[in-house]
Amino acid sequence: MGGAWPEVVILGGGFAGLAAARVLERARVPYLLLDARNHHLFQPLLYQVATGFLEGPAVAYPLRALLRRGRFLLGRVERVDLEGKRLLLEGGDALPYRFLVVATGSLPSDLGVPGVREHALFLKTLGQALRVRYRLLEALEKAARRGRPLDLLVVGGGPTGVELAGALAEFLRYTLPRDFPEVPAGTVTLLEAGPRLLSAFRPALGRYAEGALAQLGVRVRLGAQVAEVGE
Repeated sequence: MGGAWPEVVILGGGFAGLAAARVLERARVPYLLLDARNHHLFQPLLYQVATGFLEGPAVAYPLRALLRRGRFLLGRVERVDLEGKRLLLEGGDALPYRFLVVATGSLPSDLGVPGVREHALFLKTLGQALRVRYRLLEALEKAARRGRPLDLLVVGGGPTGVELAGALAEFLRYTLPRDFPEVPAGTVTLLEAGPRLLSAFRPALGRYAEGALAQLGVRVRLGAQVAEVGE
């Protein structure tokens, strides 16, 4: 590939990758950031895209605009040659490096629960958020034709699950009567396998979130572990 070898290659343009870039910029160390997408995705607001309160571009920021001194390369890594200190990219190119920062993030897990991959909707990428929105609108149109309420189920009492459940409850409370007056009021239920919400944070925050969701009409079920997901 053309150009001088970068001192450091950062693999991934998420929060960790950008944090590494900021440290290197302050130290004036040359670097190149490589990602399969040309934008940084602000995942904490994906639930608002899924519920229609935000559009996709509002949570996707061009990576080139976020890098002050570093270079950006769009590409997908197929293999890391540790001995040769090279990244082998899709299409046959090789990117040499001196130091490598791996910040590729994580993937959703089905936790071994049967039917999750086939029937559940994940909320990790922009495409998945838009899929949740389209499925929600599709379900609303079906409910409108049949005159039946729409009951929604969210699994997982972490930050994303709590925020999504709250946004769905607000959607049913404020948007539904205006846009779908023929659909009766439905319910939002949040399932959490553990003993409290937001288990990664202080217990007081979990109790506060549970109370706030209750005020919105969300039914919270703790200690509820999903055994299987069907159609």
